[in-house]
Amino acid sequence: MLFERAVASESPKKMRLAVVLLCLMYGWAQEEVEEIIGAAEMAVIDAEFGGNASMMSNVTFTENGGNATTVPDTTFTETGGSAVVVPPTTSPKDIDFDEVDKRKGETFKELFRGMTVCTGHARKTKIASEKRGKKVSRRFDCDVFVGHIWIDRPSETLPFSVSRLRVVQGCITVYNSGLRELNLSSLSLLIYNEIRCRPYVLRLVDNEHLRSITFHKNFTMPDSHLILVAGKHNLTEESIKLLMGDRPLPKDSEDCRVGKGRCKVFYGSYEYKGDDERLSTFKRIEGRLHVLNTKLTNLSIFEKVTVVALNGIAVEIAGNYELEDISSLFKMKLIGPEPIVKWNDNRGRWCHRKADLKLLSRITQRKPYELVKLEWYVGNVTVNEKFLKKFKEHCSCGCGVRGFLIIEDLNGEEIDLTPLKNLYQVEGPLIITGNTGLSDLRFLENLNSIGNLSAAINDIQFELRENVDLIDAYMENLVKIHGTAELRTCYDLPKRTVKLFEDLIQGRAHIARDRSGKCPSELIEKEEKRIQIVESRQYNITHSENNCVASNNDELKVVLHDQSIRRLSNAQGHNFTLCEHFYGYMKLHASESKYGEVGFIQHLKTITGCLDIVNVTNSIAGKNGTSQFEELDLTNLAKIDYDGALCGNIFALRIMRNKFLRRIDFNENLTLNGGYFIRMNSDEGKIYFGGNLNTTFLWSDPKDCVPEDPNELLVNCTNLIGPVFPGSLLPELFTSKQIKRIYGQLIIRSTKYNDLDAYGYLTIIADNKDAVIIENNKDLRDITALTKMNITLLDKFPKEASEKWKPVVVRNNGKICLKSRRDEENVRKRVSTPLQFSDFCRQRCAGGIVTDLTRLRSCQIVMGGLTIKDYDFETASNLLRYFGEIEDVEGQLIIMNNTGIKNLAFLKSLLRVSDYTTKRPIFRVADNPNLTSIEPLHKVELEYSHYEVHLAALIETYSKISDHEQKELGTQRKVEFRVKERLHPTKGRRSKRKRDRKENADNLGVGIALSVGGCLIITIFGYGYSFFAYLREQRELKRQQQPGGGQAAPVERAP
Repeated sequence: MLFERAVASESPKKMRLAVVLLCLMYGWAQEEVEEIIGAAEMAVIDAEFGGNASMMSNVTFTENGGNATTVPDTTFTETGGSAVVVPPTTSPKDIDFDEVDKRKGETFKELFRGMTVCTGHARKTKIASEKRGKKVSRRFDCDVFVGHIWIDRPSETLPFSVSRLRVVQGCITVYNSGLRELNLSSLSLLIYNEIRCRPYVLRLVDNEHLRSITFHKNFTMPDSHLILVAGKHNLTEESIKLLMGDRPLPKDSEDCRVGKGRCKVFYGSYEYKGDDERLSTFKRIEGRLHVLNTKLTNLSIFEKVTVVALNGIAVEIAGNYELEDISSLFKMKLIGPEPIVKWNDNRGRWCHRKADLKLLSRITQRKPYELVKLEWYVGNVTVNEKFLKKFKEHCSCGCGVRGFLIIEDLNGEEIDLTPLKNLYQVEGPLIITGNTGLSDLRFLENLNSIGNLSAAINDIQFELRENVDLIDAYMENLVKIHGTAELRTCYDLPKRTVKLFEDLIQGRAHIARDRSGKCPSELIEKEEKRIQIVESRQYNITHSENNCVASNNDELKVVLHDQSIRRLSNAQGHNFTLCEHFYGYMKLHASESKYGEVGFIQHLKTITGCLDIVNVTNSIAGKNGTSQFEELDLTNLAKIDYDGALCGNIFALRIMRNKFLRRIDFNENLTLNGGYFIRMNSDEGKIYFGGNLNTTFLWSDPKDCVPEDPNELLVNCTNLIGPVFPGSLLPELFTSKQIKRIYGQLIIRSTKYNDLDAYGYLTIIADNKDAVIIENNKDLRDITALTKMNITLLDKFPKEASEKWKPVVVRNNGKICLKSRRDEENVRKRVSTPLQFSDFCRQRCAGGIVTDLTRLRSCQIVMGGLTIKDYDFETASNLLRYFGEIEDVEGQLIIMNNTGIKNLAFLKSLLRVSDYTTKRPIFRVADNPNLTSIEPLHKVELEYSHYEVHLAALIETYSKISDHEQKELGTQRKVEFRVKERLHPTKGRRSKRKRDRKENADNLGVGIALSVGGCLIITIFGYGYSFFAYLREQRELKRQQQPGGGQAAPVERAP
C-alpha cells in the first residue's frame, strides 16, 4: 500500500506526500498544508500529481453522528467512537473516481483500501473510561482517527482497538490514567488539528505509573514542539527523547499543586478561594481556572496568569455578585477551543461597560442579551424624538418593548437613533417604512427577538419597505422572529442578510426588490428634480416666438414638430418666425427623426442648456430623402451657456461617435461657457471656425479605441472611449497598464473581483456625472483603489457644475472592508451613494490600562477604552511603534500622569473615540507636565450620547494649548481646556511648604480663639439658664400662696 510505503520510506518527499493527502482529504486549506510542509515541497507534490494538489479535497466527507465506515472507496462518516463495517456496494456516498483525475483517484484507493476511518466528537472522544465501577465501553476499531482522543482509563494497558491506530489527525491526551505503558506501536503519523486541540498535539498529565511510550519505528509528528508532559509520572528523559528532543522534563518544584512559594505552573483545575501566596508567582494554569462565589469586585489578581485549557473552557466565572470590573479578563492570555470562558450568575448589569459586554459575548460565545437583565417599556409606540428621549431615560440598560414598534417617515441623517441600540426584544410587530437617510439597521444591532409570542406562523411581525436609501437590513444578534417577515427594498439585499431571514423563518420570508415605483430609480429622481428647477426658471424667460423651451423629452418633440412645420412653410414662401434661442437639453441620438433636428440646430443662435449629438449616422437635413450624416453647420450658433438643471450630462457641447461626420463648421465668435467633448467621429474629420481650419478642438487620436474594437486593435491603444466594462475586455490591457486614460465612464458590474487594484492607476476624463460605477460585485472586498484613480473633468468644464462633485457610484456589492478608517473617509469623499463599510479585516484588541505595549502592536480598533499613564521619557519612546496604527477607540481615552509625553504624535492614526454608555468625558488629558500640544488629536472625532454627556472632552495642561488646536477640537462641542499652575521643582516646593506652615499657624490661632470663645459662651449660657429657672420657680410659688392656692413647699435657691 502507498501509505505504508510512504511511512516506511526514509524519503521525506514520500512522507510529506502522505501528510498532504491526509490533510487535504480532511478539508484542510492548501495554505495550511503549505505551512506544514513548505511551499517548495507543495510545488513538488503538485508536479508529482500533474496539477494542483488542492484538487484532492474533492473527497466526500459525510456525518451520521456516530458510526465509522470501512472505506474501500474513501467515504468518510462521523463517529462517536464506534465503528461499523459496511460493504462497498451498500455505501450511497461512494466517489466515482473516474470523474476525478485518474492518477489521483488510484492513489486515494491505494492509500485507504481496506482501512476504517473514524471521526470523533466535536470536543473529545473518551477511550473505554470507567465510572463508579461500571465500565463504559465503546468500540473503537479504527485505522485512521480524526479528533481528540482522551485516555483516562484506570487500567494499566490500552485496548487493542486503540493500539491498532495508524494515523491520528487531531491530538491525544492521557490524563490521570493508570497506564504503565502508552503502547501505540502502530501509530505512524500524528497531525495537529488546532480547531479541536488547541494548543497541544500530545498531552501527558498526572499519569503516576506511566513508565514508557511506544510508537511506530517510523513515527512522525510535524508539530513536535506542541507537547505537554506534566504532573506525576515515572518517565525519564531518555524514555521520551524521541518526543521531547533536548527539552527537559518539568520539575516538581514548578508544580504549584506540590511546591509553594516560587511555583510557576498549576496542572489541573484551580479554584480560587481567597488569598493564595502562589498567585504572586503563577505564570500558567494547565487546566481550568474557577472563580466561584467570591467577593471579588475585579479580576486584577489574575491579570498576568496564562490559562491553557486541557478540556473545554479555560476559565469559569460564576456566582460573583459583587463583581463590577472585568477588564482584567481581557488582558489574560487564554488558550483553548472556543468558547474559552463560562459565565454564569454574576453581576448582571453591565450597561456601564458595553465594550465589556461585547468582548464577554465574544469569548463566551453567548449573545449579549443573555448577559443582561431587561427593563420593559409597555405600549404601542411610534419612534420620534420625544419617544427616543423618554426611552433613553427609562432604558438604563438592555430594554424591551411590549407592543407595536413603528419607525416611519424619519430622516436618518437628522434624527439620532442610537438610543435604540439598547433595545433587545420587541414583543409585537416591528414596522420600518418610508424612511430616508437610513443605509442600514445598525441602530438595532442588539435586537434579538421580534414578534408577538402568540403570533400565527403566517402573521407578518417584521415589515420593511419604502426605505429608499437602505442597502442592508442585517442584525447580527437577531435569533428569533415569531411569525413571518416581509422585506421590500430598493436595492438587492446582501446574501448574508437574505440567508439570515430565510433561516430564521425557515424559508417563509417575503424578500423582494420593490419595483412598484415607490423606490424611484436614480434617473427618475434626477429627472424630477431637474424638471422642478426648470419649471421655476421658466418664469424668468422672456416669452416670444424667438425663444423656445423644452424641459423634458415630450416638450422637445413638440418644439421640434412646430419648428419643422414653420421651416417647411417658409420654404413655400411664408414668413414664420423661427426659434433662435433654445432653452433646454437639445439632444440628437442615433438617426435623425422626421422632425429634422439637424435643420433646427443649424438655425439656432443661442443655446441655454447643452447640445448633445451622439451616434448619428443618417440625416434628412431638410431633404426629402436621407443621407449619411457627414457635415454639421453651426455657423449661426454664437453662444452656448451650460445649465446643469436643463442638461442630462456634464458637457455644454458633446459631439461623439458620429462615424460619418467629417466636417464641423463653427461660428468664429463662438462663446462656449462650459466643457466640450468632440471625439471618435470620422477619421478624416476637420473642424473649421469662420471657414478656417482649427486644431485647438480635439477631434481624434490614433491611440483612441472603443471597447467594441477587436482585440488586435485594442492591444495598440492607450485611450478608451467609454463607457468601458473591463470585465468584458482583455485583463492584460489593465494589468500591464497599457490603457492609460478612459474618456467616459468606467463601469465594473457583476464581476468576481476581490479588489480594484488593477484599475487604481487609471485617468478617467468624465463625460457623465457618474464617472465610475461599481455595482453587483458580490465578492468585492477592497475598493481603496478608488482613492488612487485620477478622475477629472475637461478643462473647460463649468466650475459651478464641479463643486462638491462625487464621481463614483458604489452599490449592491459584497462586504466591503478597508484597511483603515482614513481610507474609508477618502473613499466617501468620492462616492455619491450610501456606503456601509465593515471592519472584519481590521485587527481588534482589548484595551484598558496599557501595561504590555506589545499586545497593541498593529492594532487598529481598541475595544474597552484606552488608558495611557505613568510613562517616562524612556518608556514613552516606544509608544509610536506600538500605537501608531490605532484608528478607533471604543470607550474612553485617558492620558494621565505621564512625564515623558510632549505631544500625542504616537496616536497619529487615531480618527475616532466613541462611547455611548458613559456620562463622563470620553477624552481626558491630565497631569502630563511636559505636554505642550495635543496634535494630531485636535482633529479626532468624538462620538457620544448627547443625552448623557455634559462634557465630552476635558484637556488639562500646564501650558496653554494653541488657539488653533482649541478651535479645531472645540468644533466637537462640549469641550473644555484648563491650564494648571506649574510649580518650580525645588523653590516652588519650599515656597509651598512655607505657605503651608503659615496657613497652619493661622489656622491654629483661629482654632484657639474659637475654642476659648466657645467655652465662654457655654458658661454664660449655663448661668443665664439657671437664673431664669429660679425666677420661674419663684413666680410659681407666689401663685400657689394666693387664696385657694395652698401652701407652697420651700424651694432652695438655684446656684
